[in-house]
Amino acid sequence: KSTPGVNVSENAISIIGRSTVNILIDDRLIQLSGESLISYLKSIPSERIQKIEVITNPPAKYDAAGNSGLINIQLKPLPKENSWNAVLNSASEFATFPTLSHGGNFSYKKNKFSLLAGINYRYGNKIYTNDIDYLYPGNEQWTNDIYNKKNTKNLGTLLNLKYDISEKSTLGLQYSGSFINASTFEDNISKNYIGEILAKDYVTNGNTVSKARTNAVNMNYNQKLDTLGKKYSIDLDYFNSVSPKENEFVTNQNDIIGNTFQDIFANNTGRQQIQNYSGKIDFDMPYSWAALSFGAKAGFTKTKNEVDAQFFHNLNGDPPYNWQRDNFEYTENIQALYISADKN
Repeated sequence: KSTPGVNVSENAISIIGRSTVNILIDDRLIQLSGESLISYLKSIPSERIQKIEVITNPPAKYDAAGNSGLINIQLKPLPKENSWNAVLNSASEFATFPTLSHGGNFSYKKNKFSLLAGINYRYGNKIYTNDIDYLYPGNEQWTNDIYNKKNTKNLGTLLNLKYDISEKSTLGLQYSGSFINASTFEDNISKNYIGEILAKDYVTNGNTVSKARTNAVNMNYNQKLDTLGKKYSIDLDYFNSVSPKENEFVTNQNDIIGNTFQDIFANNTGRQQIQNYSGKIDFDMPYSWAALSFGAKAGFTKTKNEVDAQFFHNLNGDPPYNWQRDNFEYTENIQALYISADKN
């Protein structure tokens, strides 16, 4: 939050002047977003952070399309040879309801092998309210009152393994996971007035339950070619995300002037699943006349979305009067080459 040019809200991170932002840890992209990303970052204790780089004009190697920016969090080197370090942390935020988080971080280094493991559990309730008045010509008015209470349980995990094959080459494996259980209750009351007369009164009560699961695995190989900074790296990545959601609500529509009243019951379920496989090789070749970067990447992504919405006039076993379904798959395969040069 204290990094210049960076805005942090409840479940989003942004860079001023950039439409999107990607997060990297030690130059490697984190395939998480929203609450999953926030939970993952909270599993990293501040004592482990060496510096934060804000990159407003990313090079081609990071796939930062469009008006994007990057935030690269550089971690401190692991402890000295043959040592370990453990950190436990706990935090609380107090508003209408408290939000608590507990976590731990363990680092270990023995000869050529090093390990970093972290876990963070965050839970609590949050309240959102909004009262809006809409005024229209002809002395007509709508009022809308919203009360939303959300309970969230968020578990974030991190595991980083590294083995020094030689002084110039390393082999690494990284896993990050996020597991979110959330339930939301909402009251939404809308009223329509013609002058001082109440014309319509709509009341909606809804419950939403969602369980999001995200897993990301990266295997990497790094090779230094000389002492001047020339190097190359190979990365293999797998990413999987599953987000099922169930939303049930009932609306009481009371048209006082028209003397009509009806109940609408709805059951809306959705499920999104994303799978991604990718591999890339990157070369960094600094010379006295310019610094060259070039590489290649291949990525394969499949996204499945399932939406099912049913609407009933009552819940006594009658079939739905309206049924909307939408199931589709999206497949994307990308092969890319890049080269860039920098000179001061």
